[in-house]
Amino acid sequence: MAPGAGETVVDGLAKAGIAASAVDLPGRGANKDRPICLSESLKVIDEAICALDGPVVLCGHSYGGVPISWAAMRNDRITEVVHLAAILPLEDEIMAGVVEATMERVGHRMRFEDGFSTVASFQDSVDMMYGDCSPEDARWAYDRLVPEPFNGMPEPGAAATTVPCDHAKVTYVVCKADSSMDADLQRRIATLTRYVVEWPTGHSLPWLSQPQICIDLLARIARAAVR
Repeated sequence: MAPGAGETVVDGLAKAGIAASAVDLPGRGANKDRPICLSESLKVIDEAICALDGPVVLCGHSYGGVPISWAAMRNDRITEVVHLAAILPLEDEIMAGVVEATMERVGHRMRFEDGFSTVASFQDSVDMMYGDCSPEDARWAYDRLVPEPFNGMPEPGAAATTVPCDHAKVTYVVCKADSSMDADLQRRIATLTRYVVEWPTGHSLPWLSQPQICIDLLARIARAAVR
């Protein structure tokens, strides 16, 4: 989770006695000057994990599903990976079909340049992602968007897999009101994971529009990780 958007969830988890951290991936917030690439994202995640004790649960949204999958393959302290309407670093027919269908659905609302994609306008961001947020939250989120890698996902030296490794469980959260990645497409991805949850949210940061359901899910998973 990104700081700001994730603070409500982090605070809620703290009240439940669970240590949590919202992490800025490269190009954002505290890490805005770090290069936007997978290798740097993995460094940021590793740094955050080092600051925590015990088993770790990683949660990623949308493109965030890529670095958290790779991070889990590299670190056996990670006991579970939670994907919120996320893409996975796989080169197979399912992911290829999901990416193609999503681009047909929202590609006209985006700009593409030098291997990166950006949302074309504020209204496009609302129509794609923030329709279930208040206007103030939608503007807040839009102002923090940065270019995302689009042309390929570099591999850090191992074959990609949906289940990162034997030590980590994978949960996929389908956002049923998603206007960017159709819920049925998310369900196709979810068939590759072990556990599936469905929420009545759009593709917005669910912890921004409905933080309590995020708190409840992550708290349950975190408690199970230490049993």
